Amino acid sequence: MRTEVLNKNNLELYRELIPGALDSVVFTQGIHTVGALFAETEAGLAIWRDKEGQPYGELMSLFVLPEARRMGIGEYLLEHVVEDMKKAGKEGICAKYLETGDRSLLTPFLSEMGIETERMETPVGRVTVGEALKAVDKVAGKLEECGSPVSELAGRNKAATLRWIEDLCGEDARQYMTGKPESFVILEDGEVKSALLFRKEDETTISLDYAFSSDPKSLLGLLKLAERTFATEMEMGINIEMLLATQAGKGLYEKLMGEPSLNCTVVECQGNFSNL
Repeated sequence: MRTEVLNKNNLELYRELIPGALDSVVFTQGIHTVGALFAETEAGLAIWRDKEGQPYGELMSLFVLPEARRMGIGEYLLEHVVEDMKKAGKEGICAKYLETGDRSLLTPFLSEMGIETERMETPVGRVTVGEALKAVDKVAGKLEECGSPVSELAGRNKAATLRWIEDLCGEDARQYMTGKPESFVILEDGEVKSALLFRKEDETTISLDYAFSSDPKSLLGLLKLAERTFATEMEMGINIEMLLATQAGKGLYEKLMGEPSLNCTVVECQGNFSNL
């Protein structure tokens, strides 16, 4: 078994190990990758982020192919990630993720490795693009579209949006500023007044990670613009998953679709290297 750094020459060999949400940021500043080869085959990949000024390195993904599990590859990768974080001057490791699909395996694995995890139940809204279009037309049919895609921002507006996402949402702005599907904002005098931050989860699902607004009516107008854009770019059966962690997001979903019927588990963990 050996490791290698992900680069443009071996990217396609690791493609199925990269979550769709991270596909557009694997080569951006602050993102570190380490791949594991088992029998000279790409079997696992870990991705972590070094946020400037933060004492903890953030584990963004750790994935091992199903046929290569229970062979120590995950432990091997995590050990290399921890060493890389130490070399970067980090005091410990942290992570935050939805406990769904293969990520359900990550929680017991981290616990076995000595990293304490905390699980919280959070409501999730799930609709298809087609269902969302019908709901928006019904609730906001006469409401005018407003706002703009972040890809059309320039100058002061682009800089203000970058700062807002980094400072207020606690997320890396680049995946929302450059990734597909588009994210959308309303700005006034260089300040973000409403925002819908989307990213690709996988081939069948997009995630609405954050909905913010000081004006619910404006948020509906922004959503109408987003849905019209998606209708021309996506199939109607593509799922939209919405983590209802903000009051604006929860209120928007309830207005369109009623009470959410799904819950998910959000896992957070943080550990100092001295305790591992």
